[in-house]
Amino acid sequence: MRASTREGLVSNELFHRVLRARERLHDAYDEPLTIPVLARAACLSPFHFLRVYTAAFGDTPGRELSRVRIARARDLLEQGVSVTETCFAVGFSSLGSFSTRFARDVGMTPREFQQAARAVAVVPGRLLSVYVPFCFAEHFAPEVAAKIAIVEKSGHSEGATPRFAHSDGQGARRDASPAAVRRGG
Repeated sequence: MRASTREGLVSNELFHRVLRARERLHDAYDEPLTIPVLARAACLSPFHFLRVYTAAFGDTPGRELSRVRIARARDLLEQGVSVTETCFAVGFSSLGSFSTRFARDVGMTPREFQQAARAVAVVPGRLLSVYVPFCFAEHFAPEVAAKIAIVEKSGHSEGATPRFAHSDGQGARRDASPAAVRRGG
């Protein structure tokens, strides 16, 4: 959510107080944070803190904390950290609660997310062309595209000259011999 005073609903002083608590929430997401703990950081009563926080940011501190924890969990799972270690590293005390919340917010279980992340991460550089259209690579990464050659199966014998798919710069692909690709035609 965008941090604002929401058209004057929250005074600047109160906004700065709850902002301090929000920063604490983002910095200490792995600790057991409660409304009273965050309210103390803002120097407000718990009930007043909750009302002001919700008015300032449009959501409750609990939902914000959950979003921060799930975002950090996604990072850890992408790095290959186990689901159990991730659960406790981001501040959840129950693997079941973590898995349920993760699945609800992300759309897949932590294990499925980790497997999907591994499947994308292990694509060898030579197979990049299978997943990225050549014209896209040529436009956004010309130094990489210059090195990529897509060998098409021509059905000829093993000794046949390989054919490469090459973009004409307009998004259309055409076959070219290796020599034509090297000289740009």
